[in-house]
Amino acid sequence: MSAERTKDDIGRISRINRALFAALCAFLILGAAVIVWSTLPRTAEDWNERGESLARRSKYDKALECFERAIELEPESPLYHGNRGNVRLYLEDFSGAVEDFSFVIDSNPHAGAAYYNRGVAYSHLDLFTEALTDLNRACELGIERGCDAMEEIKKNYW
Repeated sequence: MSAERTKDDIGRISRINRALFAALCAFLILGAAVIVWSTLPRTAEDWNERGESLARRSKYDKALECFERAIELEPESPLYHGNRGNVRLYLEDFSGAVEDFSFVIDSNPHAGAAYYNRGVAYSHLDLFTEALTDLNRACELGIERGCDAMEEIKKNYW
């Protein structure tokens, strides 16, 4: 075998190896893209679940974005508004929280937790009359924290 032919064979094998390596990389990238795409939220429920998971890990800004996406997809859901309201409390957006909990209460006048949370938001806005009204309603609906918070406001601010 001539040296010329051996050199040509090595060059051909090298080109084949580079082509195989490029194909393998493309396959791996495509596989990773499929995995990522398959885990992206598609429904309001998916966005809500992701938001709840983020909120549990105290990633409130990201959770807020997820709840807002869920509300875009299902604007009439009291659950998604309530979850966004909870995150808004943590982010100290008390006016936004009042809006969300008001939506929940309008949807279900027996939502004791929403009355409690709206009462908390009102108290942070120094709207103590409104806070007491909501905390009293929460207490009537069996939310013990509402009773305690109502007494605390009366003791400290009334």
